[in-house]
Amino acid sequence: MRRAGVTVIRRRGQVWFAGLVLAIGVPFVVERAHRSSGPYELSAHAFLSLALTTVGWLVWQVGVHARIVVASAGVTVVNWVCRYEIPWSMVEHVPGGDGLRIVLADGREVRPAVGAHGVLGDVWGNRLQERMRRAILDGLRTGRREPADVAWRLDLNLRGYAAAVATILAVELL
Repeated sequence: MRRAGVTVIRRRGQVWFAGLVLAIGVPFVVERAHRSSGPYELSAHAFLSLALTTVGWLVWQVGVHARIVVASAGVTVVNWVCRYEIPWSMVEHVPGGDGLRIVLADGREVRPAVGAHGVLGDVWGNRLQERMRRAILDGLRTGRREPADVAWRLDLNLRGYAAAVATILAVELL
């Protein structure tokens, strides 16, 4: 997806699969939560709902959350549980070949989850990896090279998870 000088790249197959799993799973969890009748059944359904909500959160993190974002200030790598904000001044190079890697000026490497090496990519050539690599190289060529450090932080979407759990528990209690 492109918007005003920003390019966001995800694995479309993972997004579609995650969407399908969630589209089937969410109504199932809500329906199961709404069926509970007695106190023992309520706790069993609450546990099942919590477990299924956790699986849904994991599917979201792996399938939809992971992406790279190329902007004028740098590249943001969002992996399953962490986020790297990498300014262009810290990008040394982006080698081709075995999975997407961003080599930093200090020698460290960042490997985007969406650019991971795969068997099907070996068979058919991984066009997505090459597209991500070209987008990063274009950003490196045209972006602002202001001195800054790489920022790393956990990115777990816990607010969304907590909202889903609260919603399911509210449905359980109704």
